[in-house]
Amino acid sequence: MASPLLTIAIPVFERKEYFVEALNSAINQTVPVHIIVVDNASSHTFFRDTVESLGKSNIKYYRNETNLGMYGNWNKCVELCATEFVMILGDDDVLHPDFAKYFHETKQKYVDLDVFYTEIERFGNMHFGEQKKSRMPLGYISGIDILTYAAKYGLGITTVAMVFNKNVYPKHQFLYPQWAYSQDWLFAYSAFVDKKCFGESAQLVRYRVHNAGNAVKIGNRDTLSQSLVFKIIKENLAFKAPKFVRYAEIKERYIIRNAIINGEFDLISEFSNDSNNPFGIYIKSLLCQDLLSRLALKKIPFITFVVIVYFRCIRKILFTFSVV
Repeated sequence: MASPLLTIAIPVFERKEYFVEALNSAINQTVPVHIIVVDNASSHTFFRDTVESLGKSNIKYYRNETNLGMYGNWNKCVELCATEFVMILGDDDVLHPDFAKYFHETKQKYVDLDVFYTEIERFGNMHFGEQKKSRMPLGYISGIDILTYAAKYGLGITTVAMVFNKNVYPKHQFLYPQWAYSQDWLFAYSAFVDKKCFGESAQLVRYRVHNAGNAVKIGNRDTLSQSLVFKIIKENLAFKAPKFVRYAEIKERYIIRNAIINGEFDLISEFSNDSNNPFGIYIKSLLCQDLLSRLALKKIPFITFVVIVYFRCIRKILFTFSVV
């Protein structure tokens, strides 16, 4: 086989317990790949020592001089990638041995392919997370198909199980590395609008759900920050598929309204009053457009109760008709 087309990049920081399993799953791919481990200035040498002990020419270790933040380190992974395609593998996730093989075969069939992603299998602490129904459009599709699917059914494409062409990356890198939420969503729904994509139905990545992960620290902030993702989706659909913009607007609005239903008033206030947070700035702009949400946030008992009951009724109707 020709020289590897794919680099599997593993960003790491401090946490040791799952790394060897993730690394081995990259090593055990059934077609050749490059592997890089990018250490975000950990306080120990475990990752370096592990890589060096293997003595494999296709595995390289890099260490940042300073901590770049989670998504800053992801940017570094792509920068260091020497192949045309890259996949960012979480240090707590596991690849199926044939992940790279599926990608190679798909790329051979569709030579203009820029994005390849697969279904994922969740495992681990399922009391913390839950097995969710896939929201990934499958088969050979365009980036606009991904956007219209998200507008109708919700977000589903992330970098968890994605291979992408490095050449489309510089303009659409992880834009806000200091904010540790929704960067993967922003990237997935902005970088590939005019690209050719393929969604594979096989579950080729095992995504570990555990309360030591980043998600538990972020909490509901990640969900609230997804409003900005739907803004990106709306902007792209406005020129390519305008009839789907309304679906995205409904999703965007009900991210805030669901937070109100769940009583997350302090979180909404924290977001909307933070002028340094790009996600919060957009939340504030949405609140300016939604009178009912503003009324509920005033915490006047009767008005808040009536608005929340109304939101619940509307949400039930929308779920019934598969709009939300």
